[in-house]
This record gives sequence, structure tokens and C-alpha cells, in this order.
Amino acid sequence: LAAGPGLDSALGAYVSKVTPSFPETAAGLTGRIDNEAQRSLQMEAVAEAWMVTDAAAARAWITLAALPETTKIRLLASGSK
Repeated sequence: LAAGPGLDSALGAYVSKVTPSFPETAAGLTGRIDNEAQRSLQMEAVAEAWMVTDAAAARAWITLAALPETTKIRLLASGSK
């Protein structure tokens, strides 16, 4: 697919499907979503799911992810409960 809404939707759907089993793969794919709002939503969903299965790896990715600082802080704090 060419870059644009179609590719963003396809990537978003794929990320949603693979996140439970392969969060690291899903995390890598989120960066290919061009739409900033959609990308952020997918990144947050991956981070939240990943924190449940491998908090250390999720924290490392969240720290480096292209997310707003406030989002990073919230995600990192939610994993420390």
C-alpha cells in the first residue's frame, strides 16, 4: 500500500492483532503510521499491553518512544502499581 490513510489503517489493524503475542514487533510497526493521532493511540495501546507481559522491555521502549513526555510519565507510572 502507498503511504496514506489506507496504509495507516492497515498498520493499525495489524498492530492491534499482533500486540498481545508480539508487542516488540507491534511497537516497531507503530512508527510507520503517518497519522500522528492514530500513531500515538497505537503506541499507547502497545505500551499498556506490553507492561503486563514484560514491564522492563516496555519501559525501555516507552522511554525512547516518540510520545509526549506527559504520556510517557503516565505510562511508566501505571506500570509501577
